[in-house]
Amino acid sequence: MLQIVDAMTSTTAHGLPRIVSGKPLTVRLAWLSVLLLMTGLFFKGFYDFVVKLQTRQVTSSVDGNSLNFQFPDVYACYENPISGSYSATLDEASAAAINAQLNDSQVVMRRELSMLGYVGNAFMGAEMLFSLAHPQSISYRILIDALAHRNEQNIITSDVAYNTDYGMPEYAPLEAQIFYHPMYLRCLKWTLNSTWQQKIVQTGSSSGIVVTLVTDSAFQGLASSGHSIQKMVYARRTPIPVSDWSLNVADYNGPDRQAGVKVFLTPPGEYPSDFVSSFSLGPGKSHTVEIDMTQQVYKAGQFDCLSDPPDVQFVNPYDETPYKHSYSYSYCFYYEFHRQMQQLVNLSSDAGPLPWPLRGKKFALNLTGDPNFLVFFSDPSLEPLTSQIDVKSKETCKAKRLCSTLQYSATISSSDWPTQSSMMPFVSSSIKPVWMKAKSKNLSVPALDLVVNGNESIVSSYIRSNMLKVHFKPHRVLCDRMNFSIDYGLQDFISDVGGIMGIYLGMSLLTLCELFELIFDIALFGRKKARASSSKQASVSTIQQFKVSEESHLPPKESTKSLSISSISSVP
Repeated sequence: MLQIVDAMTSTTAHGLPRIVSGKPLTVRLAWLSVLLLMTGLFFKGFYDFVVKLQTRQVTSSVDGNSLNFQFPDVYACYENPISGSYSATLDEASAAAINAQLNDSQVVMRRELSMLGYVGNAFMGAEMLFSLAHPQSISYRILIDALAHRNEQNIITSDVAYNTDYGMPEYAPLEAQIFYHPMYLRCLKWTLNSTWQQKIVQTGSSSGIVVTLVTDSAFQGLASSGHSIQKMVYARRTPIPVSDWSLNVADYNGPDRQAGVKVFLTPPGEYPSDFVSSFSLGPGKSHTVEIDMTQQVYKAGQFDCLSDPPDVQFVNPYDETPYKHSYSYSYCFYYEFHRQMQQLVNLSSDAGPLPWPLRGKKFALNLTGDPNFLVFFSDPSLEPLTSQIDVKSKETCKAKRLCSTLQYSATISSSDWPTQSSMMPFVSSSIKPVWMKAKSKNLSVPALDLVVNGNESIVSSYIRSNMLKVHFKPHRVLCDRMNFSIDYGLQDFISDVGGIMGIYLGMSLLTLCELFELIFDIALFGRKKARASSSKQASVSTIQQFKVSEESHLPPKESTKSLSISSISSVP
């Protein structure tokens, strides 16, 4: 007790010496009340700071005009993945091969549904609901080679636009790359190298990529080979011609879209997915797409993010070779989604691209062979589990985002194109050279045949319903950087706790050291006292044992006295 009193007298903490001083009792009680009040305020503030630390509030700051614009990779995918002209002019062998695969998948579906007990209207409903599986059962290579759009017909112009030193616009050819997509089949991709990137920054925001495309949707004026493909019946019980087939699993009710292209603006190297900026552009218009870029930077060490991400690969669905891409959130999501799906039913999902490490598993909607999506009918317990895969994948990938990412947004303005007066000159100056080049290579271009050889009325109608012009350009060449950091970290917590500890208790780290010293002294004193008590008890026990032993060797007093009396009484 004396040690505690001595420590309270000599401590650097304020107030404690006054409580144990020789002052009147009322003064000491007053100081004790003040100390208890300050202690309560300290613990209240300490609790508030702990809560603040746990909430991890995020603050953002903007560095305006701090980095040069970097042109994104531009992907254009046809909303109708099946070409209207090529599907109408199929040769007999291709049409027969596609119909045979459709018939085979239909036989499998009807057999399996019957075995699962679907009869009558229930059978018809289930068959129509999953009629989307029929196109998925066709070989992807056949879909591409026979039915997909082709560059020799769908690209009229593809250029880089830039301003010369005299302020005049100039155009240089820019080749469009083919990108095979599991849902859109054959897409187009434009990428600018570092030289063009730098030139666009130097020449101003009017520079960019200018393309003219043909969407090639179904058109009544197109010639037909007479070799047709059977129609699909979707859940709406409406027969859908092959030119309107969808490979999107979300379209099981039947495609509900206009002819056009879907554009993806991805950070250089990333995969075109629904997690990047995307939008649709319709035909009969000249579109100006002004692209704005923002860099988002999350402070490493404060966030669960990747500062040095690896390169990743997706499966090219056309020839099953790897597509190399930069790591992105979309890769993480699709990897987790497919991985969980494969673990659950040993099938890959038809929704989204397939990461390269997970290749080799059969797709669920492919009815050729076993297993297929009908496993969901035979085991109803799987349905709620599959609905959780999407949520679980997103949760997993929150901790695997990039520390630095580029975000793109677009502002689109459109006008009617081409004008009536410029229609035929455009055909002569732009479309006819493309048609002649294809013919010189003996390539089939039935849609361009119609435009070049048709009358003005048909040509005008086809162009307005199937052609569009797009100018992609930066909104500004200097862009913003957004910095994200944790508003309240461990260092701030320590500073604040130290502040209120000094204000309310008059304590510092030195005072805590004094407290630790006092605790150590008390523990040491207690240990010494325990040893001394133990030694004392041992000594007392030894003395008691010695006395007992000594007394055991002495003759008993009562017996001696009895003997003496007896002896005396026996004397005559």
